[in-house]
Amino acid sequence: MKTLLKTLICSVIIFSACEKSEIPVQKIEPDFNKSQKLEGINPNFANQANAFAFKCFQQLNSTQSNENVVISPLSIDIALGMLVNGADGETANEIKKALQKEGFSLEQLNTTYNQLIKGLPIVDPKVRLSIANSVWKEKNFQTKKTFTDMLINNFDAETNMFDINNKQESIKSINKWVAINTENKIPTIIETIPDEAVMYLINALYFKGDWKYKFDPKNTVSSPFFTAIDKRARTINLMKQKVNLRTAQSDNYAAFELPYGNGDYNMTIVLPDNDVSIENFANEFNLQNWQSLQNNLKESTEDIALPKFTLDYKTSLNATLQSLGMKIAFTNKANLSKISDANGLSVFDVAHKVSLSVDEAGSEAAAVTSIGIGVTSVPLRNYIVNRAFMVLITEKTSNTVLFIGKIADLG
Repeated sequence: MKTLLKTLICSVIIFSACEKSEIPVQKIEPDFNKSQKLEGINPNFANQANAFAFKCFQQLNSTQSNENVVISPLSIDIALGMLVNGADGETANEIKKALQKEGFSLEQLNTTYNQLIKGLPIVDPKVRLSIANSVWKEKNFQTKKTFTDMLINNFDAETNMFDINNKQESIKSINKWVAINTENKIPTIIETIPDEAVMYLINALYFKGDWKYKFDPKNTVSSPFFTAIDKRARTINLMKQKVNLRTAQSDNYAAFELPYGNGDYNMTIVLPDNDVSIENFANEFNLQNWQSLQNNLKESTEDIALPKFTLDYKTSLNATLQSLGMKIAFTNKANLSKISDANGLSVFDVAHKVSLSVDEAGSEAAAVTSIGIGVTSVPLRNYIVNRAFMVLITEKTSNTVLFIGKIADLG
């Protein structure tokens, strides 16, 4: 069966009922051993970035029903941020429109991308987050120094070359960079290089966080997980603990937050009610719903159960980005004149891959976004995650969504 996992910059999981356990409660205690807070981020940027996160996720979800879909909106956002530096005119406007950032100047965008790239990795000393960017140009392709300088200065981008006449070695080099910068969670992003390719803009994101309150492996049990499409029961490993944490309920879901490290990053699990379709729920769960959920979180002691799983997802974002308004960039009318004086430049592919693992110790996630440029012409609820759910991983201060997903099947 196909799997469809949808993941954003945050992690939200939605799950169903299970029996109460007698596992001792883990209480939230203050931890003052925190690194510097992420400060100075334009709140409007963060809000619009999350608007893009949910719109991008929902667009993919609407075309991949009953499958797992996982994306990193942050990775996609940064990659497109590099691209917009090479675009001009209506092409640039459409990229901003797709990103939900039409009101921002290029300088404002670059400043905030730079703040996120430098600031997010040092928010929590107990969480590892790395953000890497690279520009790969065909060795005979002439680029404008102003473009590469912008990416180096604002995105800390590495500059590399590939040889269109030695495609296999070029593919190896690009994929080696991807593997290194995702700790081998994503070993490849490029499978073939078309003859028209002259440049790749690539973002790689890696996240590894231990739970603030780890699950005891001795409490992990085999348990059924009911799939979204036909409610078939699949046997999974279900991790259990009783813990003091923040929870929220609405008229059709229950949600809870699992902190990583010092609590600056969280996984949020959103579990629709048993009679609610995960497809409809995911398609309707937007930025406003997310903000409402966060505002309603309250501390409580609960028995929770969460699946132990590893999921991989890959997709082309071409159709999704076009549906969000980024159309001209994929055509022979694209204006990418800030990259090069060469005529006929356009985007031929936006590839995206995500890998997400959740176990008793914590979570490990990686994402890669590659942009190929070529010359072309209120009921009582519990917190047992044993059915389809949503997951988000976020940074607390800026409210940046790192990953968002819908888990429909764990077979």
